[in-house]
Amino acid sequence: MQTPGPTRRPFVVVAAIATVVLLATAGCGSSPQPQAPASPAKATTLDSRQGGFSLSYPASFVKVEPDVSAQPGLIYQVYLADPTGVVSGGNALDVLGVSVHRISKTAAAGDLARREGEFRAIAMQLIGAPVGLRLVAPFEITELGGRPALKVEYVYTVKGIDVATVAYLVPSGKRVYWVTGQASRKTWTTTGRVIGGAISTITFTAPAGSG
Repeated sequence: MQTPGPTRRPFVVVAAIATVVLLATAGCGSSPQPQAPASPAKATTLDSRQGGFSLSYPASFVKVEPDVSAQPGLIYQVYLADPTGVVSGGNALDVLGVSVHRISKTAAAGDLARREGEFRAIAMQLIGAPVGLRLVAPFEITELGGRPALKVEYVYTVKGIDVATVAYLVPSGKRVYWVTGQASRKTWTTTGRVIGGAISTITFTAPAGSG
């Protein structure tokens, strides 16, 4: 996947992207930006030393941390699913996910803005090709957890159910964080708001230049 050359070596994800059915993305629908609700009465904190981040999420959510040891380049992965949300084929559709991938070169300060096209390509690689994929808002550079982030919003379908998704790609040294929040259109104004609120609490604990 790398393009040889003495300068401007492209950023590429150094990993075989995991294909966890329905749990590899996360949510936003026709309302483009999730709005944080009031702080939930019962919340818990995920503080991942391996992943290099922490966030707060509803204590009722189910946490799944897949074993990534057999996937080169995938540093860490976690999914937080609403057990009361929409389920299709035994899989939750209302999910917050974070995966951490190694990239081929160190992302320096300002690289996201200077080389946005390359990071868009990484984001599209991570999204993959789910059924009915359509982008509902253009890529934009924003912030997440105090760091520059590339945001994208899209919808795909699961057995005829529209799943609305918002995703953030956050470069950090030799890694990228892929933070996603997804919900069915039916639950976007309820569970989707809760997931959006949880995403807004993320704090990156790994140094910006870490590998």
